[in-house]
Amino acid sequence: MSPNVGDSLCQHTAHLRDFKTLLSEIELCVPHRFAQFFQSPLFNASATDREVKAVDSENDRNLQEDAWRIQQVLRHLSKHDHPHRKFGTGNSATLDRRPRELDLDVREELRKFHSGHYSSNLMRLAVIGREDLDELTSLVEELFSPVLNKNKPVPVFPDHPYSPEDLQLWIECVPVKELRQLMIEFPIPDLHDYYYCDPILYVSHLIGHEGGGSLFAHLKSKGWCNTLTAGPTAGAKGYSFFAVRMVLSSQGEGTGL
Repeated sequence: MSPNVGDSLCQHTAHLRDFKTLLSEIELCVPHRFAQFFQSPLFNASATDREVKAVDSENDRNLQEDAWRIQQVLRHLSKHDHPHRKFGTGNSATLDRRPRELDLDVREELRKFHSGHYSSNLMRLAVIGREDLDELTSLVEELFSPVLNKNKPVPVFPDHPYSPEDLQLWIECVPVKELRQLMIEFPIPDLHDYYYCDPILYVSHLIGHEGGGSLFAHLKSKGWCNTLTAGPTAGAKGYSFFAVRMVLSSQGEGTGL
């Protein structure tokens, strides 16, 4: 082994050792910093402004996403006084200009929201690591026990966003991209309490099955449908939805499916 090669190996070993040390320090630092978000967030004015701009940028991207646009149309058709009708994300108008017009401090409103809604009894934490269960438990207890338990009730919305008068509507949306899709959405109760048997999966399988004799097989044999999916969609605690989505062929679109 030449002296130069020996020097290179020594330097490489030293750099690798330093890198491993740095990784260990980062692994210890990240959980501590993450925990602080829930214990004592700073809500710095500059960070708040950056987040408002980030949300506004995300909203700009969403404006060109057909799935998001359709979801907003459905929200707009729900009951006027239901939280489901509210704007799904936010933008500079809702998070900056309008609050200033109403003489509201966004940073202070964030503090109020954190104080009023962030409670350990409403939170869940999932942890994955190389350490054994005892070590992970000890780390979690040390870092997250300081998060206050304010005994806040879990928000529940027992009133469904759509009344009978809001149903049985045919809505046509002009897509941004080339898209031929038929979506049929049904209001259903909140089924979270039945997670142990998940009855909605039976309905999902029955309608979404693609084998012989299925709805999809029949529509595909007609040349009308390319794909079909069925299943529950996101709602909130207290209400939910069930949707059947079909990507139609050009022939299927012409049939008025």
